[in-house]
Amino acid sequence: MKGKYMAYVGSYSYTGKAKGITVFDVDVEAGTFKERCEVEVDNSSYVIASSDGKTLYSIADEGVVSFRILENGSLARLNSASIRGMRGCHLCTDKEDKYVFVSGYHDGKTTVLSLNPDGSVGNIVDGVFDKGYGSVAERNFRPHVTCTRRTPDGRFVMSVDNGIDQTAPVEYYTLGQEVWKTAENWPVPETRVTHLYLDSDGHANTSAGDGRLTFAKPEREDCDGYAYDPENPSQHIIDMSENEIEVPEDYTREELRQDLLCYTSPVLKEDLVLTGDMTAELYISSDAPDTDFVVRVTDVDENGRSIKLADGLLSARYRNGFARSEFLQEGEIVCLKIRTTKLSNCFRKGHRIRVTVTSSAKNFIFPNSNTREGFASARTVVAHNRVYHGGLHASRLTVRVEP
Repeated sequence: MKGKYMAYVGSYSYTGKAKGITVFDVDVEAGTFKERCEVEVDNSSYVIASSDGKTLYSIADEGVVSFRILENGSLARLNSASIRGMRGCHLCTDKEDKYVFVSGYHDGKTTVLSLNPDGSVGNIVDGVFDKGYGSVAERNFRPHVTCTRRTPDGRFVMSVDNGIDQTAPVEYYTLGQEVWKTAENWPVPETRVTHLYLDSDGHANTSAGDGRLTFAKPEREDCDGYAYDPENPSQHIIDMSENEIEVPEDYTREELRQDLLCYTSPVLKEDLVLTGDMTAELYISSDAPDTDFVVRVTDVDENGRSIKLADGLLSARYRNGFARSEFLQEGEIVCLKIRTTKLSNCFRKGHRIRVTVTSSAKNFIFPNSNTREGFASARTVVAHNRVYHGGLHASRLTVRVEP
C-alpha cells in the first residue's frame, strides 16, 4: 500500500445505517474521500492501526476484532477475541505490536491482550479495574477508563479516567459579568429566542449612519447599499501579541468605512445577557455573480468604543449548501443564513448592541474577487451589494436571551 492513503471509519451499526467499518480511498491532492466498501463489525466505535501499519483493530460488541490491511488497502478479517467484560471504548498497541490495550468506560477496566505474529488477537494477559467513584447518580458505582497508553520507554501503562462525567455537560464564561457558568445543554435551556431586526432610512453606511437595530419588526421595507472593492478590503483585526483572530478587538475606526453597514440598538436601560449561537438572516442582492457577506456583533460602550464579540461569514454562492455553487442573478433578492461564533456576553446598562455587515475581512479570509472564479481569480470586479430590511425582507439577527 506504499504511496496510497486510506481512511477507516468505525460506526455504530445498531441503527442499521452503517455496517461497522467504512473504507475510503483518500485523494490527498484533491482533499477528498471516496467510499470503497463497508466491513461488517458490530458497533465499531473505535479503530486503530498497528504500529507497523499491517493490521487494523476495532472495538466490537464481542471484544476486539482484527483485520489484515491488504496491499490495496482493503481489509481481510483475521479473528476476534473477548475481553470478558463490558465493551471497550479505546484501543492502543505497543511499538512492537506485542499487545493491545483495551480501555473500558462502562466497567472501569483496562484489559491487556497479546497479539500473535500474524497480527491476530491472542489471549488475555492481564486485566485491572480502576478504583474510585463517578458522580453521576446512575453511574457513580464505578470509575470510567477512557484512554490507555504505554509510556514512551515502554515500562508503564497509563490508564486515564478524565472525570468528564463529574463535570456539568456545558461550561461557559459570560463576558461583562466575568463569571463561569454551567448548564445541562447547549443552547442553554433557560434562554429564550429573541430577534433583533435591521432597519434604516437607507443610509446605514458607517457608524455615523442611520442604521438601527430594533426588537420590533419594521413595517416599511427599505435597503442599504455599498460598493465592495476586492482591491481595498476591510480589516479583520488580529491581536498580534497573541496571534489570535477571535478576540474582543476594537472596531470603532473600521466602522468608519463606507463599505460597512452599521445597525445599532438604542441605549440599553438595563443589563441584557445574550448566550448561545446567533444566526443572521440577511436579504441581499448584488450585481456580481458571487460575493461574500461578513456579519459582526459588537458591544458599544458609553464612549462609543465598538468591541467585537462574535462574527460569521458566507459566500453567496453557497447559500444553499456547499455541495454546489449557485450564482446570483443581478437584482435577485435572496436570503443568506449566517451562523456566528458562540457568544455569552452581558451588555451593560448604558451600552448598545451593534450588528455590522460588510463583504471582506482581510487577515481572516482571502478577498472574494466577485467573479465565478472566487478568490483564485486573476481578475476582480467591484460588487454593488444591497441589504434589505423590513416588510417582506426583514433581515434580522436571532439571539438567545439569558434570564
